[in-house]
Amino acid sequence: MTNRRERGPMIRAWPLRHCDSYRELGRIDVDDMRRRFEHWLHDSKYTVGGVFDVGGTTARALESGHGMDGIRDNGNGSLMRIVPLAFMGASEADVRNVSAITHAHAISISCCKGMV
Repeated sequence: MTNRRERGPMIRAWPLRHCDSYRELGRIDVDDMRRRFEHWLHDSKYTVGGVFDVGGTTARALESGHGMDGIRDNGNGSLMRIVPLAFMGASEADVRNVSAITHAHAISISCCKGMV
């Protein structure tokens, strides 16, 4: 048992929100992606059995309405969800803006640009 969950498949739902947003709108829309993240956190959308873990930077960013940009706000949250952008024709500005939904420090953004 991990995080009070029985053994079984676990998926990170972050990339699914990007894919759904892009599929439904046909473009990268940072505001739509942010809304989907907020629904995940507050309404358990894209979860099986509810949200069981959220990083501190991600939680603070979604609660405050802007990405966290302090040196101690760097983490892997935006990097984990950025890969789908590689298949969406994302520009560097798109990658920066999507990362900055939660992780707005230059180090986090640079890592995401490198990944895409």
